[in-house]
Amino acid sequence: MSYSILHSVFNSCWFINNVAVSAYMPVIKQLYNGVFDKNDYSEERAQNRAYTILNDITLISASQESRTPIDKVSNPNSFAVIPVNGAITLMDQRCGPEGTKTKAQYLADAGINPNIDGVILSIDSPGGEAHAMFDFTNAILEFKNKYNKPIVAHVGTMAASAAFGIAAVCDKIICSDTHALVGSIGTYITIIDQVKSLEASGIFIKEIYAADSTNKNIEFKAALAGDDQPMLNMLKSFNDRFISIVKTGRPDVTVSEKLDPYSGITFFAEDAMKINLIDGIGNLQTAIDTCSQLKFNYSQTIQIMKIPFQKAWANIASLFSSKVDGDEITEAEITEMNTELGNRQNTIDQLTTTVSEKQAEIDTLTKNLSVAQAGNDTLQAALTETETQRDAFQKELTLRPGTAATSPNADVELIETKAAIVLDEINEEAKKYR
Repeated sequence: MSYSILHSVFNSCWFINNVAVSAYMPVIKQLYNGVFDKNDYSEERAQNRAYTILNDITLISASQESRTPIDKVSNPNSFAVIPVNGAITLMDQRCGPEGTKTKAQYLADAGINPNIDGVILSIDSPGGEAHAMFDFTNAILEFKNKYNKPIVAHVGTMAASAAFGIAAVCDKIICSDTHALVGSIGTYITIIDQVKSLEASGIFIKEIYAADSTNKNIEFKAALAGDDQPMLNMLKSFNDRFISIVKTGRPDVTVSEKLDPYSGITFFAEDAMKINLIDGIGNLQTAIDTCSQLKFNYSQTIQIMKIPFQKAWANIASLFSSKVDGDEITEAEITEMNTELGNRQNTIDQLTTTVSEKQAEIDTLTKNLSVAQAGNDTLQAALTETETQRDAFQKELTLRPGTAATSPNADVELIETKAAIVLDEINEEAKKYR
């Protein structure tokens, strides 16, 4: 372990189970006092390196030397196993496990190798650096999206804090035993005030900041002075992202007022299953079988997505102008097509709504027109009747004996005048509906 690890221990934000922190304290004390172990840890490091296995675990030799590196495997239907043990760090530990940067490269190697069907993350860890978890969860999501291969987390005795955050973005989580520990979803930081200890050793520290650097290290300075709020604000940001990652990876986790897994509780595996924090309990073969089934599902999805394109599909041909008959449509292209068709459907829905509104207006106008037409017919009938009466009066006037057509008597003139007035009124009213 190098001085860079010591700096990380004292200054970084960690997602790690407190029990593990207590266990690491003697080592941290040695590091703090400048005592670095010079032993050879090559064998332990070898046991933490990634390797590949066949689908049937009974064919695996216990010998570390027999395990084939991921980028060298040539047997089809193999699975990559990437250990995630001990404290999780971003960079490789000189006397411990490899960091997440190296493990991310293992993931990429597994994705590229056509003989690798999927990945098993063999986890036995109390957690680790926040940035290491963020880095590795991003690598896992990229692996799943880019290579269309499944990844299953198999938990040994513990997957706590950052280790569980990493497991949460895998396709499935399988614990090896009912009493394996998972959860501890939370964030904290330990600040060590070294001033008095160093002064006792004859070392006096004086920190001088540039005039413009008024907020530099403000969280640490405030905490050492007794004000934890600036540090709490920073921790909240880390913790919010941690919880968001878990919720995205495990959307079906049960949360209640009495039992909130996002408050930092650590669960036994059998209890974690009840709230959908994990998917099952079983050995490594169970994890491999799970990964194998997921691979089948992935393959089925890929086969469905890759279908021959036909130019006869006139309605969507414009979305694939570069395609010719027989070309395959990729999943990404179908996603793009679905987005475009979704946009077009939205437009259709909007136009349909507009047409419905206009049709309602037309129906109202049609109804009003029918009413007006009925009124017009009534007036027309009244007009016809009045004209008939007038003609009858005129005929009667003409046929009366002793009366000249040019000199009607007073009664006839009165009737004609009234008839003319009624006729004019009817004509004026009828004009409104013509």
